[in-house]
Amino acid sequence: MKKSDKFYLIIVFIFILSLVFFLFSFYLHKNIVLKKQEIFTSLMIGDKIGFDINGTALTFGMITPDSSSQRNISIENSYNFPIKVEFKLKGDIEEFLDFNKVVYLNVGEVKELTLYALVPPGSEFGNYSGIFNVVFKKHLF
Repeated sequence: MKKSDKFYLIIVFIFILSLVFFLFSFYLHKNIVLKKQEIFTSLMIGDKIGFDINGTALTFGMITPDSSSQRNISIENSYNFPIKVEFKLKGDIEEFLDFNKVVYLNVGEVKELTLYALVPPGSEFGNYSGIFNVVFKKHLF
């Protein structure tokens, strides 16, 4: 191998290594978790409709089969950069709730997230619960 070939090979290697480092640091910067919240979530399926007003949990009260209910959550971006907010639900309530999994907010923006509890006909009476996870992340674009 000639000396000039070795030189070009070293330059290409350094370029590729720099590119990998840049992309990895970009990936890390983009996925910075700013804040996490866990919110207890529940609903009851029964033979009548009932309300449950609660300031610390996301409750849907009692719902009859073949009916629905909804709750709204206000999300605000108080950071000085755009954010991405991811929502995940764990627990046996998961089969009844429908919502957007991701919301993007610009600086100072406020959005409402609507969660729909949809109880199909023939659903078994009982208490259903879970944890609604909210993850705030830095968003570059």
